[in-house]
Amino acid sequence: MISRTGDPMKFIKAVQDKEHAEIIRMAEEEAMAAERITHGPKPKVKDRPMEAITWENRKWAMQEYGKFLGAFLFFMRNPVIKPSMTEYWQFHLFRPVCENLVQKKQFPPEVMDFFKQE
Repeated sequence: MISRTGDPMKFIKAVQDKEHAEIIRMAEEEAMAAERITHGPKPKVKDRPMEAITWENRKWAMQEYGKFLGAFLFFMRNPVIKPSMTEYWQFHLFRPVCENLVQKKQFPPEVMDFFKQE
């Protein structure tokens, strides 16, 4: 797993210089790993309320990370459609990946129009 803490920026930095097919493969693997964490066995936290809270926070963070990865995968597969399920700042994290793919001619240059100031 690239980001055990669910940090989207860490994931983007890891994939931004890769080829299109490799980016999709890595994003799929990362999404599956995040999903396993949220549905994995809950640690035994009886009589340890702080650990229970930590587990719930981590589970929530991984669910949010999974949503981010889902939107990222959607856009990588459909670069002509801006995903509606992402917040402004999350979508703009995709920019360095898209710039790289446009430079490699794996994405059409029109993709960069999504990142112009609105």
